[in-house]
Amino acid sequence: MEEGGRHGPPTPASGGREQTDLVQRAQRGGQEAVGLLALPLGDRLFAVAAQILRDTDLAADAAQQALVNVWREIPGQSGPGGDQRI
Repeated sequence: MEEGGRHGPPTPASGGREQTDLVQRAQRGGQEAVGLLALPLGDRLFAVAAQILRDTDLAADAAQQALVNVWREIPGQSGPGGDQRI
């Protein structure tokens, strides 16, 4: 169960505070928070990539690479000199 009793990612109606909390937890290495942030983003990335690339395999690869790049930019994750891995 998610901290605070929430299930699933924050919705636009839930405001930016919950998303900010998730980002802060992800920065501290919270893998569940990373997943909750990535899931809805991954679906959108895949949909856009599939429209552009017109190939679902390439779209999946592009969406995955984009999520890895975003994850690496979270302070405390596997950026330059970081020691955590996916």
